[in-house]
Amino acid sequence: MGKVSLNDEYFASYIGKKIKQFREESGRTRTEVARYLDKSRTMFSNYEKGRNNIALSDLYKLAFLFNRPLADFLPSEKPPPRPSLKNSLALLLSKDEAEKVYRFIMRLRYEERKKSRESEGK
Repeated sequence: MGKVSLNDEYFASYIGKKIKQFREESGRTRTEVARYLDKSRTMFSNYEKGRNNIALSDLYKLAFLFNRPLADFLPSEKPPPRPSLKNSLALLLSKDEAEKVYRFIMRLRYEERKKSRESEGK
């Protein structure tokens, strides 16, 4: 099995969304929860928005406050889906440009594989 590479931004964003979800489900305000953690409202808001990494000890306190297992705040073992090359290009370019660049890249990949097979056969 390959090594999973998830960056800090992904974790901060995922955990932040869970914190916000559980806070809202509990009916508590940001101010109330920030006070419970002995943090400023701004700092707590940054946790929810994924701008700051929350300390494990604070996450544990939130799990207790929201009556949730700590695991509920964490992503599953599966990494997030990786966007396809075609979809990534579509975000950056017009539809026609993205299609042309995609076809060009696929042609280059094909040529590289072809050369590799030919050199292995010699």
